[in-house]
Formats: sequence, C-alpha cells, structure tokens
Amino acid sequence: MTNRLAVLAAPLLFLLLQLPHLAAPPGGFHEWRESDTATVALSFVQNGFDFFAPRVNLLGPGETTLVGTELPIYNYLVALAYGVFGYSHVWPRLLSALSALLLAFSSGTLARRLDPNKSALRPLVIWLTLFNPLILFYGGRIQPDVMGLALTTTAATLFLGRQSLFRLSTACLCLAMAGGIKPTFFFVGLPMTVMLAQEQSGLSKAMQRPILWLFAAASLLPAMLWLAHARQLTERYGSPYFYLGQGWTAALQHLRHGTFYKHVLLIW
Repeated sequence: MTNRLAVLAAPLLFLLLQLPHLAAPPGGFHEWRESDTATVALSFVQNGFDFFAPRVNLLGPGETTLVGTELPIYNYLVALAYGVFGYSHVWPRLLSALSALLLAFSSGTLARRLDPNKSALRPLVIWLTLFNPLILFYGGRIQPDVMGLALTTTAATLFLGRQSLFRLSTACLCLAMAGGIKPTFFFVGLPMTVMLAQEQSGLSKAMQRPILWLFAAASLLPAMLWLAHARQLTERYGSPYFYLGQGWTAALQHLRHGTFYKHVLLIW
C-alpha cells in the first residue's frame, strides 16, 4: 500500500467504525458527561446563543440553570449544527470524529516535520493515532476532549517550522481554545519550548523574540479569563455542576484511595 493510499484508508476505516454509533443517545460509562455536554449545546439554541451564559437542564441552588463550564467551543458548534440541521446526536458525535481526524493529520504532519527523511512516518502516525484505543473510543463520544487535543496538536504543528504571522496567529487561537477546554493542554508548551530552542540554536536566543512572548500571553489569557468567568458563575449561582478545578491539597487526597489507581491503570 502506498503512503497516499494508507493516508486515505485510515480516516475512511475510522469513520466506518464510528458510523453505527453516530446517532446513539448518551450511554455507557460517560452517560452523564455526554448528557451534560449535549444539554449545554441545546440550551444555546433555546436561550439565544449567548456564549457567555451556558446552561444545563437542571435548576441549581441559586434558582437558575446557569453554570460555570469549560470554554464551550464544542457545545456552541454543536448548537449551531442543531440550529441549521435540527436536533440529533449525530452532530456532536460527528464533531468528535472530525476532531479525531484533525488530531491524526496534525500528528502526522508534526512527525514528518521532525524527520522529513522518513516518508512512511506520516501515514504510520496517522494510523497509530486514529486506532489508539482512547482516540477510537473518545472519537465517538459527546465530549470536547478530542477536540481539545486536536487543537493543541494543531497549534504545535503550526508553531514549529516557518513562523509566519498567519501561522502564529492560527496556532495561538488553537492553543487558546484548547486551554479553555482543558487547561492541562497547555503542557504542550514544554515540548514546543524544547523544539523551539533546537530550531533557534538555544532557548536564550529564542526568548529574545518579543513575538514569542506575545504568543504565550495571547494563548494563556483567554483561557484564564474564561476560567475566572466560569468560577464567578459557579460562585454567584451556587451550581458547581461542572468540574473547574480545586486546590492542590484537596486534589492530592485522591492519591490515598484505590479508585484513583483503578481509573488510571484500568479505565483510562
């Protein structure tokens, strides 16, 4: 099989495997998480597409359905699909599947950039990404995780190599959205920094470029502002329906319980 055929065959097979489940309602291990995500999307349709006022179909302690959530890019895109094509679980699941494809192709492009001499590396990485069990599973879930991962990888791919204003701006936008979905996606900054130092003959030389400081600030600021807004919604209306982080002391308590290791080693 040639490299081109391998690249074409991977997404086709991936989508064929997702096809039987595209219209399925929330169910299985992540039933509640899927329901929450779909509910926020539907609330945008029902309440005027106010991006800064996500809601769930549940009255909170403050007698409101407003909630603080992760940056609702995924939910909002699903809402737009609901508004144009009608309500169906196909749209959020298809968005997750398309995000998985973006992740795979961004990963393949990044791999080729790391070693341009190995032509078979790109199709291999695309296959390994799409048929990684986690991506194969979450690529069909009504959850924003794969979209966030795809945006993160796309940001890294655009950032490395020729740094035109357009590429840097697009990378910044992708990373800002990914960080708003899950702040942990900012950890991609570490390998990006290492690779940038290699390209610029040292980190100190790279740090002398003001545009890179601007890139970092413009990537971090939107996520920080959104998280502050989401926490404010939670504090104002008393509905901690979505997980928005907690103190290190409380988080570390999970290490004392076997359930944490069961999740890490068996489920995740």
